Amino acid sequence: MNNFNEYERETISHIAYLAVLTLLGLLLMIVSYISGWQSYSIPLTIVLLIFCWIAHLFNIGDQSQRLIFYTIGTGIMLFFYGSHPMALTDVPIVICLIVISLSAKNDMKLAYFAIIPYPLLIIYHIFTGYIGFDTEQVVISRLFLGIVAIIASAILANSIFLNRINSEKEYMELKGELDNAMSNTEAFLANVSHELRTPINAINGISEIMLSNPLPDDLKQDAESIHYAGKRIYNQISNILDFSEVTTGNINVVPHEYEITSVVNDAYENIVWGDYGKNLEIILDIQPDIPITLFGDDLKIKKIISELLDNAIKFTTSGGVYLYVSKRDEKYGINLNVDVKDTGVGMSRKEIEAIYKGYYKKDTSADRTNGGMGIGLNIVHALTSSMDGFMSIVSNVGEGTHVHVSVPQRIRNRQPSIYIQETDKYNIGCYFNSDKYSRKEVAEYYREFIKHVKYGLNLKMASASSLIEFKEIIKYNALTHVFISEWEYEMDRRYFDELSKTTKIYIFVARGKSNSYKNENIIMIQKPVFIINALAILHEDFSGFDGRFANHSLPDYSRLKVLVVDDDSMNIMVAKGLLSMYGIDAFSASSGRMAIDKCMVENYDLIFMDHMMPGMDGVEAMKKIRKIRNGIYNDVPIIALSANAGSGARNMFAQQGFDDFIAKPIETSAMTRVLKKISGDLG
Repeated sequence: MNNFNEYERETISHIAYLAVLTLLGLLLMIVSYISGWQSYSIPLTIVLLIFCWIAHLFNIGDQSQRLIFYTIGTGIMLFFYGSHPMALTDVPIVICLIVISLSAKNDMKLAYFAIIPYPLLIIYHIFTGYIGFDTEQVVISRLFLGIVAIIASAILANSIFLNRINSEKEYMELKGELDNAMSNTEAFLANVSHELRTPINAINGISEIMLSNPLPDDLKQDAESIHYAGKRIYNQISNILDFSEVTTGNINVVPHEYEITSVVNDAYENIVWGDYGKNLEIILDIQPDIPITLFGDDLKIKKIISELLDNAIKFTTSGGVYLYVSKRDEKYGINLNVDVKDTGVGMSRKEIEAIYKGYYKKDTSADRTNGGMGIGLNIVHALTSSMDGFMSIVSNVGEGTHVHVSVPQRIRNRQPSIYIQETDKYNIGCYFNSDKYSRKEVAEYYREFIKHVKYGLNLKMASASSLIEFKEIIKYNALTHVFISEWEYEMDRRYFDELSKTTKIYIFVARGKSNSYKNENIIMIQKPVFIINALAILHEDFSGFDGRFANHSLPDYSRLKVLVVDDDSMNIMVAKGLLSMYGIDAFSASSGRMAIDKCMVENYDLIFMDHMMPGMDGVEAMKKIRKIRNGIYNDVPIIALSANAGSGARNMFAQQGFDDFIAKPIETSAMTRVLKKISGDLG
């Protein structure tokens, strides 16, 4: 960008120089015509001006060469003009202006070069006899005055030039110091992040392992609180690194094939704990016909969705939050649109403009009630711009916020992300009393969700906003599924208990609600309301109260023989614990050397390798393992484990020779993705 601005400024200065040259030429032609000077002067001047403009328009030579050409053209016209005795003493005025102007360039030689026409003119007039011993005193005085003026202008121009050069040198030195400071800050943040991610990895990993096992209600609630706190810290660390990349301009876009449903689900997992006990109505919606496989930077898309949801939840005390991921078809693929609406505190015009400009203003209020650092939307704006997308914000103070993000993505597989076969066998009824919501926008969110499910999946659905209306639907329709919320059920338990004898009823309840319904035909679904949940229910893959799905349960990879390499015993314990959730009894090594020794005598199907280890780092260990036993490990996947979660990390590890990369703290979604990929590779 700086190079572009410099080139643009140089181009403007050239145009200004040519404009002055053209004006001088016109003046010369007028004077030549009025004074009856040589007839060839007018066409010669025209040709000279045309050549100068052609050189500029067609970029003949580089900019410095063209500038010399323009100066020569100026000198020729000045020499012709000053060759006439009556015009000689006018030339110094023009030369002084040119010399002062050229001092703005990086080479004073050009300014000195512009002085040459005047001494040449004096020599010329001495030879012609105009200047001699009998020349009038006033002419001699004006000649010396011109010489003094030109010398003074040269001295002044040189002073301006030297001051500017010194200022630029000081500026570059300060800029270098600032760049070094920024680089040191970024390195410091990366190191701090690495150190913090190790204990956070333990907190998140162990708490997730605990939550995967049956626990008493009080211990489960404590484990959930620990897990949520760990995720919050992890997200804040990620935000610090992301903001550092934004401020230093080091955002790397690394495109991959991905599925949008998986990205939204992972983002949902990040914020599912984050409603701060507010019991907000959270709706996660996806346009069903978005192509199943897209090509883009899925990690940035996930980050954008997570930050938008987190920001909306953070600044909403009552009401709800609505996410809608949709598309718009384009020649190059699609524009992937992410819309997040909330009923929160809203934003002022000044705050919105600050986000567009990339400013960050910390919250220094003493009664600060919202967590976080206030940089989420700044990060979203920067990430969106890095992918050639755009972000818009519509908001008013006290009236909620609507953030729209659109990012161009290419298509790898046009099959719809969400679809249902044999839709004619479904007949669905929905009853949500809109009067119960404190904010009317929430009812609109649910109406939008129901509309997208109905028309997007081509389902037969009927919705009611009152019990009388719902009973009319029941009277004339043989429903296969009924969706209501807990409020509607509690208003007439007897009616819905009777209805459940013939129709399965699904009740949306607040997260953390214990299962109090013993009727097997009444199934609790913990909020948020997610279109993937609805799809799993219709596919009869929903297992009920705890919010897990049969087809989303962790797959069994017990057949794989896995080695985990890490110098931190806690990281090894966490990784082995997570792998045990997939039925894998993993082996471990606490150093690169130990990993090589184990690979010399054992055959592993998969190796997880810590990137940063003392003595022998993960890269060196990986390369040595590839070479042992006649290359038996050349085709064995080696996955990098690292706390380096910068935007270019995955690409960096691929270039180093790793088959994939998982960031610490390790998340089950990332582990599942890698194991599925590796399992497919292994057949």
